Amino acid sequence: ENGKFELDVFWVKIGGWDPYRTLKRLDGRVSQVHLKDLKSGSPIFYDESQVPHDSFKELGNGSIDMRKVMKISEAIGVEQCHVEQDQSSDPIKSIYKSISHLHTL
Repeated sequence: ENGKFELDVFWVKIGGWDPYRTLKRLDGRVSQVHLKDLKSGSPIFYDESQVPHDSFKELGNGSIDMRKVMKISEAIGVEQCHVEQDQSSDPIKSIYKSISHLHTL
C-alpha cells in the first residue's frame, strides 16, 4: 500500500498552491489535514523563514475557507484534522477562537 501523508493548508496556500484543488488531487492519499489560516492578502513565500509571524491567523480570520477544507477532507477520506497556529501572541486565546469557529461550520 502506498503511504499517506499530512497536508497543511496554510503552507500549501502561502507557497502559491490552491489548497482545495490540492486536496482533491490527493484523494485517498491524505490521512491528516492541518487546519491553519493565512492572513488575507499575504504574498507567496518559498522560504518559511521569511514568513511574517502575523501571517498566521485563527481559523475564520484569514483567507482559507475552512468549511470548504473540511467538506473536501471528509469527501476524500481524511481521518483527522488538527487545529494549529505556528505563531500567536496568546496561544490559548487563539486556540479558543479557532475551535469556536469550527463549531460554526
